[in-house]
Amino acid sequence: MKRGITLILAMILCLSFALPGTSVSAQTFVETETFEKHRLFAAVKDQSTALGISESKYYQLLGNIRSALKANRTELDIRGFHIVNTNTNRQILANMFGYAPEQVKCTQQVYFSLGSTELYSIQFTYLSDTEERWAECEKAANVLVWDLEESNLTDVQKALILHDRLAELCEYDQANYETNRIPYISHTMYGCLVNHVAVCDGYAKTYQYLLEKVGIQSRLCTSETLGHAWNIVTIDGKEYHVDITWDDLVWDISGLVMHVNFLRSTNAFRTGDPDYDTWVHDATDYDDTPTDTRYDDGFWQMTETSFQYLNGKLYFITGDDSAGAFGLYEWYSDGTARRLVGWNEYWSYYGIYSRLASDGEYLYYSRKQDIYRYDPVTGQTEKVYSPTVSSGKAIYGMRVLRGVISAEVTDSPIYDGYTKRNFTQKFNYKSPETIFCGEITTDKTLNTEITVSLWTESGTLAKAATGNMRYALAPVPDGEYTLKVSKPGFYVSTSTVVGNADRVINEPIALKAIEKGNYDVNGDGNLSSDDAVYMARYLLLPEKYTAADGKYLNFTADGEVTMEDALWLLRNYVLGDN
Repeated sequence: MKRGITLILAMILCLSFALPGTSVSAQTFVETETFEKHRLFAAVKDQSTALGISESKYYQLLGNIRSALKANRTELDIRGFHIVNTNTNRQILANMFGYAPEQVKCTQQVYFSLGSTELYSIQFTYLSDTEERWAECEKAANVLVWDLEESNLTDVQKALILHDRLAELCEYDQANYETNRIPYISHTMYGCLVNHVAVCDGYAKTYQYLLEKVGIQSRLCTSETLGHAWNIVTIDGKEYHVDITWDDLVWDISGLVMHVNFLRSTNAFRTGDPDYDTWVHDATDYDDTPTDTRYDDGFWQMTETSFQYLNGKLYFITGDDSAGAFGLYEWYSDGTARRLVGWNEYWSYYGIYSRLASDGEYLYYSRKQDIYRYDPVTGQTEKVYSPTVSSGKAIYGMRVLRGVISAEVTDSPIYDGYTKRNFTQKFNYKSPETIFCGEITTDKTLNTEITVSLWTESGTLAKAATGNMRYALAPVPDGEYTLKVSKPGFYVSTSTVVGNADRVINEPIALKAIEKGNYDVNGDGNLSSDDAVYMARYLLLPEKYTAADGKYLNFTADGEVTMEDALWLLRNYVLGDN
């Protein structure tokens, strides 16, 4: 959240309850208080001191809260932490829910069961649509991380891509901040991932959750002085500050992502960047453990647009605005970069205003008056869109989404709440796309080195990909497709995939895979229609005909061996209809 913002998070109290298998309820009484407003931003060391526990115990308790929320439990025994029952301690414990990404599941009410001097347990309730909300969050999160989980990117590169994707997806809730009416949802992952509007702790909790999905550890860092929350991220055993909120400027400019607050030491955070002297975390009440300066001068600080990850490669735009020289680069895993395209031009304001986007197949970058497309396969560049740019104006913002290029043509990069609404020009460059990015689950012998393909209703191959476990098939026009999987020596069932321009297909798809050798029902060593005939005889006269040992018979996978299985075998073997 921007400086000086007071969080209205959650947490109200009180009700006793029993823990299964314990005698807590027999020893507890109810004490009712209401916490309608309190701050998230007190430093962890201050909170742990007030609770009378160590910082490590504090994070253990926070981990327990998160585990309970993940499992949809309604109560958590905290007797082992020996926390004294005081108003301050109950406020701190309620406040801890604001540090959990899973907070989006529960209501703003927290209840405590109490002993004579200590707090025994915490009970919490869930929203009526908890499962639906969480499913929406999970789906949106998976879209952001699916191609990173099994990639060969370094943790620095993964953290950077997620930093940029989140900054592009979400914008700061400036309108409600200016009227001091920030809704509870803007403090949650749901606000960030689904509504695409959040404040600082919403950004931070979402980033933490996304990093966990790709195996990177992080935690929230808060400052009461700044009224602000961000992340401390662990890379190769070292800790660094990351503040996406302050890297996502308001009002939102499409494609603009700063990197001034990415992987910085505490010293760099407190002294700021000479080019951005107002972005200084000049407080002393937050966690200052990040001391490593390795990335304080990371080259990404010279970029003001998002990095793009496409087909296993990383791309970015940088340049020298004083010389009007800019370029599109590929970033290699060894840390080096190669310029792919270069251009020279000046905007009316100093800065790097070319934006970079991707549609899953091509890269798109904006220049002062035009939008260009770069083909990573051929290395060719072409102009694809020239919006109307009158004298004194230029393209300052650009995005590409579902076959539509949006160009923000204004007279300056200083936006307000109406700029994007009033100065955006759009161009439909192709039909809507759908992206299949789910996991294919089949027989364990078939989950690697297979080819996945999408076929149109007319039998035309639309897209194919070969890989292990997860597959990206993009882009294809919106429509209905048959998804097929092939691997030598196997027959595999098919699945119908319906494309939709408003969503990304991201659910695992289960297919039945049968090794061709298992089709030799009669055991003669050959595969022919005789096997289907033999199977039919086996079903009609089981006392006379016996299926060969180890052969699979329930081909339709309906739990019964019937004549339908014989027909399935005949159809799939003789007709080759998977």
